[in-house]
Amino acid sequence: MAHPSLGPSSTAATTITSASSAVADLAGDGSPREEAVQTQWSFRRVVSRDPDFEIPVDELELMERIAVGGFSEVFKARYQGAVVAVKRIFTHELDTDVEQSERLLDAFRNEVRTLRRLRHPNLCLYMGFCGKQPHLLIVMEFCARGSLFGELRRLESKRELPAKVWRRAVALGVARGLQYLHSRSPPIVHCDIKSSNILLDNSRRPKLADFNLATAVSSIATVGGVTTAAAGGTPQYQAPEAMLGHAQLAHTTCTDVYSFGVVLWELLTGRVPWAGRSQAQVVAAVAFRGENLMDSYVEQHDAELEGLARACLQKDPSERPSASDLVHAIGQMGPG
Repeated sequence: MAHPSLGPSSTAATTITSASSAVADLAGDGSPREEAVQTQWSFRRVVSRDPDFEIPVDELELMERIAVGGFSEVFKARYQGAVVAVKRIFTHELDTDVEQSERLLDAFRNEVRTLRRLRHPNLCLYMGFCGKQPHLLIVMEFCARGSLFGELRRLESKRELPAKVWRRAVALGVARGLQYLHSRSPPIVHCDIKSSNILLDNSRRPKLADFNLATAVSSIATVGGVTTAAAGGTPQYQAPEAMLGHAQLAHTTCTDVYSFGVVLWELLTGRVPWAGRSQAQVVAAVAFRGENLMDSYVEQHDAELEGLARACLQKDPSERPSASDLVHAIGQMGPG
């Protein structure tokens, strides 16, 4: 059975192009048509051609959709005979909301610029992009085992916890990925470390994914002036200072370390962090009441990793270990 490509003759391409045309054809000076044309020009201006990474859209063949979010979807696809993952931005947003268009385009540009300078075994490999409207695509390696979140849910359904050896291997791999990001000049802060952004290859080796795009396009809501879904973060994994939006503290390497501490808690318990609580309730608990996931931790089956999780979840950012400290500490633990 043939799979749809993203080329000019494909259904997917036709659908996206039609959406753009429908807005453009409203016509008239100062009309939606003029705004749509301006958006397309801005897009071409901010994403320059790059022969090393730019992928012709007709060389990509979509196979199946494997994930979907508010502003993008991810497909399993084929590129030059290899199975890859393709993130596609919902381009209808570019034609219906000029302000949103600028945010999406800026986020796409930033993600492409960030990814093309990163290479590490514990980062999802960036292969290239397609940046010509109506296609906003990022092509990455395909991680066959899905996300760490999904793997933990599979184990939970069987009432099993991650094996100690694998738990520590995942923790070390993620810490190494963070160490690499934080050692760049200037340091790169992921801003959204969570188990669903940690992908697993065939060997269940962890790889950090989803750089910057979610940071720029996340919606922001407030409860009493406090962000409940701050740009680039997920409340269940956010540090208290990020929730409160403290100047110069909201997104630092220390906030990544706090999020890593939540992932360690997941690896230790096999559970979903703050399950049953709304985002506003999580913010109230963490940012105002000082609650900590490790406060109710009772499993006690990996004392060394437990201690490290507590250190990462310290309320004071200065008391948290650095990513380099994490790599050293977990490496010293051994496989268990």
